[in-house]
Formats: sequence, C-alpha cells, structure tokens
Amino acid sequence: AEEDEEEEANDDQVKRPEVGLKAKTRPEASLAASNKKAGAEAMAALGACYAAGIAVPQSTEKAARWNKAAAKRGDTAGMLATSKAYFDGEGLSQDDLRGWEWLEAAATAGSAPAMFAASLRLASGKAVVPDADKALKWLQKAAAAGHPKACFNLAIRLLRPPQGEQKASMERAHALLRTAANQGHAKAVEMLKAPPKPPPVPRP
Repeated sequence: AEEDEEEEANDDQVKRPEVGLKAKTRPEASLAASNKKAGAEAMAALGACYAAGIAVPQSTEKAARWNKAAAKRGDTAGMLATSKAYFDGEGLSQDDLRGWEWLEAAATAGSAPAMFAASLRLASGKAVVPDADKALKWLQKAAAAGHPKACFNLAIRLLRPPQGEQKASMERAHALLRTAANQGHAKAVEMLKAPPKPPPVPRP
C-alpha cells in the first residue's frame, strides 16, 4: 500500500539541528546581537531548537516566529515549518490557506519533502481542494528529487500499469524501489527481497 501518512511527511519537513547546542548557550541572544549575520538557515535552525526544546525552553510560539522569519527569507525548512504551524494551529493562528501557500512555496522552491507533502494533501483533499493531476505531478517531482517515500509511492502506482505498458512501468518501478531502498525505506527493501510473482496463466 502507498504511504499516505501526513504526520510522517511533516516530520520530514522540519530540519533538526545537526550540531548540538550546549545548555548554557544563548542562541537567540547571539542571533539578536548579530542580526545582519543571522542568515535564514540559522533562523530555521533556531526555530527547530525552540520546537524541540533543544538548548532552549520549548516554545511553539518562538519556533513559529523564527521559522516564519526564515521562510520570508526563502529558507525552505522555514517554509515547511511555517506551513505546518498554520495547518496545525501551533504557534500561529490556524489557517489552511496560508498553510497551503507556504507548502506550495516550499515545493516550488525545490524542497522534496514539501513536494511529497503537497502530493499527499492534494490526493486526499486534506485541508485543500483535492486535485489528482496536481497530486501526481508533485509526487513525480518528489520522486525525481530522490525522496524515498515519494519513490515508493510512485513505484506502487507503476506496478499497476495500463495494458501494453507493463514492461516499461515495471522497470521504472524497480528503479524507484531501489532508490528508496538505498535510503533505508523498509517497505522498499522488503519488496525488492520478495521473489517476483509468476505471470498470470493465460485463459484458454
């Protein structure tokens, strides 16, 4: 079955700080003191710190504030986090329209997790108007960017090809499964290990 877990997709969207901050550091004070040097990535990282309570007290409001500041400066992690904050009403007033605007902006800016999340929402109609064609477009773009869950979902679609396109679809599906498996996608690994099913016996 395809993966359609929006919660899981949103987890991918928020970048966690790669370098741990010591409890005694004051990242907000440092950024405020050198505002001109504080780039969008640093703002998004600080937003992630506040969201997770890393080195600073956990605060959804401050997380949303820093993520939105990063988003306005073009950081896709900030855009994704801002989108989630609007959709969920955490740190920002709940607003599906603004949530979608920031999600679409992140996807258009090239964020593969945003592309995948957009495809899920458009396919399910969760907080947006459903659109199967646009959902497939974003799924294909996310898969082309190497997003493992997008690769897996698109592979599942290709394993059910229309008549006459079986061979090309199967080859493409296996390539996508390998891409997902190489990134540790458990279901893709399992499917690649499974023996191929024998072709159906033609009816007399």
